[in-house]
Amino acid sequence: MDEAKPSVGIDLGTTYSCVAVFQHGRPEVIANRQGNRITPSIVAFKNKERFIGESAEIQGKLEPKSAIYNAKKFIGRNWDDPSVQEKRPYYPYNVENQNNKVLFGVLDGTENLKLTPEEVSAAVLLKMKTIAE
Repeated sequence: MDEAKPSVGIDLGTTYSCVAVFQHGRPEVIANRQGNRITPSIVAFKNKERFIGESAEIQGKLEPKSAIYNAKKFIGRNWDDPSVQEKRPYYPYNVENQNNKVLFGVLDGTENLKLTPEEVSAAVLLKMKTIAE
């Protein structure tokens, strides 16, 4: 009898994300390059380079306006949503309105980048996929 192929699952969290594989009858959370089983759900920018996870967390401490975190809280919400208006003043990056949709503005050196919450979460998912591979 052939053994089933392993299954991979990704937990895209608001604060941290992780990836696990189910094989040999049990799940196993996969460690990232730093040896951690959870990865910060943070994306940061510097000198036209994108950082995700631990490196983004460090970059965010050095330059708070260059890092986006908690992006998942804004997915699917319109600009005029009360929860968006309540949360937006507490972030060091800009939370902006574009056609009643939430947009994040971050600094990459002297350049202003604009990203949607979905783009930020997609970058974190890409990092999780890379960890799984």
